[in-house]
Amino acid sequence: MYTVKNFSYFCNHKGYKHKKIETAKINFYHLTFVLEGTITYIVNGEEVVLHPNDAMLLVPGTVRKRFPSEGLAHYVIFNYTTTKGNDIPSNLFFKNAVNQTIRKLLEVYPYTYYRAADHLTSPSYGNSKVNTILPNLFNCVLAELFDSMNYSTKNIHVLNAIKYINDNITQSLSLSDISQFLHVTKEYTAKLFKRELGMTVSEFINKQKVTLAKNMLTNDAMSLTEIALCLGYENYGYFSKVFKDFFGIPPINLKNELMKK
Repeated sequence: MYTVKNFSYFCNHKGYKHKKIETAKINFYHLTFVLEGTITYIVNGEEVVLHPNDAMLLVPGTVRKRFPSEGLAHYVIFNYTTTKGNDIPSNLFFKNAVNQTIRKLLEVYPYTYYRAADHLTSPSYGNSKVNTILPNLFNCVLAELFDSMNYSTKNIHVLNAIKYINDNITQSLSLSDISQFLHVTKEYTAKLFKRELGMTVSEFINKQKVTLAKNMLTNDAMSLTEIALCLGYENYGYFSKVFKDFFGIPPINLKNELMKK
């Protein structure tokens, strides 16, 4: 799981004005979703215009500026830092990636504003609730956002299968499980995955599992065997082989490298 270290700012703004942000180099991640209207930034000297359903993730070290606007705008911002091993190497721009799931997640969140500095000077039960709920919301939204970027398929069976796999990622999953969930034959399911995603069902399941495992390697509280078991691999040797096939390095070696950083 992608893990946030600290949230410094959250804002769900809907109105006819938004203030400008002066030119500055950021030392945090800045994620913006645009739901209505347009937002214009200068990112490392280049103009970026975000339209409805666009998103942008800026990494630490980016020089950014945001222009003010008098028009209606509805946008959501997360500013945060990540734990070791969860770095994103470059800025990401998502065109038309804010789907209905992301919108619903943002709609049900009960708060519209959070700034860490305010909470440090005025701790309360309500602030504790924000600190608990905000990371969960963020991880759900970010997972959905990356899914929308990674999967070009529009086939409803495959999209439903992907959601089922992600929702049950800690279980032992097979082609039979997926075909039964979809209420179609194993042969048809296998054909769909190969055609739409360019890989077998087994390859896709393993890809999702080891990607999650990679994000779990910096968790000192869990051994590699426990991580494998948590993701439905009863045989650690098989888990290690699958991991190496995808990343070119055994999980123990990568864990050692990450712990040195």
